Amino acid sequence: MIKNLPYSLFSEELIEQLKDKKIHVICQANSNDNAKVEELRKKITISTNDDDDRSKVLKLIDLANEKKEAALLYPSYYIGIYPTDSYETEQEIIAKFKVYLHDLFIIANEKYLRSKTIVFVMEYETLAYAKTLVKLMDEFISENRSEIKYLQDVFVTPDCI
Repeated sequence: MIKNLPYSLFSEELIEQLKDKKIHVICQANSNDNAKVEELRKKITISTNDDDDRSKVLKLIDLANEKKEAALLYPSYYIGIYPTDSYETEQEIIAKFKVYLHDLFIIANEKYLRSKTIVFVMEYETLAYAKTLVKLMDEFISENRSEIKYLQDVFVTPDCI
């Protein structure tokens, strides 16, 4: 079920799908200007006041990192975020991501977004655990299939499989 994203995260095709709210992209909650979440937000901005929009997004990113919880930039964007954190052990990342996956795949996607496709972006600290996270996502989807009605495809980027 989980595959490598066949095109660039910033491709015209993916940005159009995000604008049309057809896919759900999950990124790390980074607030710097080069962060993936910020680059995506800029490419699909629907607000007429970009500074105000960016301000709202930054507040949510800060809150997600402060509370160590996943969050959703909904209803403006179909972008989920997971906290920026450092992980001491593989067991620690597995424990944290089980909670993030529940929040982003089941609560955010199944309850609110109802997207058929999720693109999970591996960044910074998570790249070292990419194979573990892909396996974890696969197991999570299998174990929670009864609660996952809309999701059909999960893609990861960069190539992790």
